[in-house]
Amino acid sequence: MRKRNAETSLTHDVIAALNALPGFLAWRSQAGVVKSRGGGWVHLAPAGTADVVGLYGPHGVFFAVETKASHPDACKCKTCVAQRAWAEAVVARGGKYMRARSVHAVLRALAEVPPDRMAIP
Repeated sequence: MRKRNAETSLTHDVIAALNALPGFLAWRSQAGVVKSRGGGWVHLAPAGTADVVGLYGPHGVFFAVETKASHPDACKCKTCVAQRAWAEAVVARGGKYMRARSVHAVLRALAEVPPDRMAIP
């Protein structure tokens, strides 16, 4: 069995914590292109898509959480630049987005929101 890296563990923990909350449906989103066992290419979510995406509440508010274990917030690598562009697109369309370095940060952000209007800063 392979050992999970820190970001994978954080992603799984964030998903578990969100799915334990009433009204949340969260799942892992893989981005990019991978080669299948048969040799073909499989296109996943678009580049920059957050690690965790889901829906909240009776009206299905879309939310996304980018988990970060090591990259600095001001990172200029191709992946981080694509993630910031994707975050801006989500917010521009009324979705909610955040970057998180811990489950505690996600839960703290949610605790600061009035129950009648879910928003992830």
